[in-house]
Amino acid sequence: MEAIHLWFNKVLSFLHLDPAEILWKALKIIIVLVVAWIGKKIGYWFINRTVKTSIRAPVVEEKRAFTLRTVLRSVVRYTIYFLAFYQIASIITPRTGAILAGAGIAGLALGFGAQRLVQDMISGFFILMENQFAVGEYVKIGTFEGVVEEIGLRTTKIRQLGGEIHLIPNGQIKEVTNYSRGNVRATVDIGVAPQEKVERVLAALEKAVEEVKRDMAEVIIEGPHVLGVVNLTPTEMTLRIVACTKPLEQWAVEREIRRRVKRAFEEAGIGGGVGEKAEA
Repeated sequence: MEAIHLWFNKVLSFLHLDPAEILWKALKIIIVLVVAWIGKKIGYWFINRTVKTSIRAPVVEEKRAFTLRTVLRSVVRYTIYFLAFYQIASIITPRTGAILAGAGIAGLALGFGAQRLVQDMISGFFILMENQFAVGEYVKIGTFEGVVEEIGLRTTKIRQLGGEIHLIPNGQIKEVTNYSRGNVRATVDIGVAPQEKVERVLAALEKAVEEVKRDMAEVIIEGPHVLGVVNLTPTEMTLRIVACTKPLEQWAVEREIRRRVKRAFEEAGIGGGVGEKAEA
């Protein structure tokens, strides 16, 4: 027990504290934390208001505005965290300057190891400046494909259709496929037996695409068009249907084309299978 008491006194001596000052310093730390929390809320409120104003103006696109909001919130959050940490360190001990100087020396020694962090932040900056993609857009980055949920200074977060979330360092983003900008081409390949009469198959396909064109006019920009036979083997004859759709609507159009073709083939007594392919 006496050893613990001596250790406690040494700690207080190192921190230049006496027991009477502990409560006062603790109160100061609580005040700093409260002010930091209020400052973060005010910063978030100002950013949200600015983003809403710019959208109504409109000054920037809605998706890009929300992306910038995410990044600005990160900047505000980390700035406030750093200032709060510095103030708390100053309250705990007057040797804050010496501590930070030592941290600076250690940081210099680890500078080469921090190159990846700097690269990620620079890459994130150029992603925002070039507007490569925005929050809410459907993209493919490397082997990951999904909806962008967050773009930070260091990482980008995307969610796959299955719900998986992937955090990708911005410095590792080399190629991006954006499916949310511009029209998208939907391609459906139909395989039938080579013994089937081409004219009979084409008639069934034309009937199916006319139904799709009529019922999905709000998302189809052009088509669907039956291109005809695109491949012929001893075991299969392949015909292709293409359509130009709004972004992210190509899968719905492909599903509907396959459904209508299947029904048209059943009515005409034609056997075959349907495949699909989508291209931006």
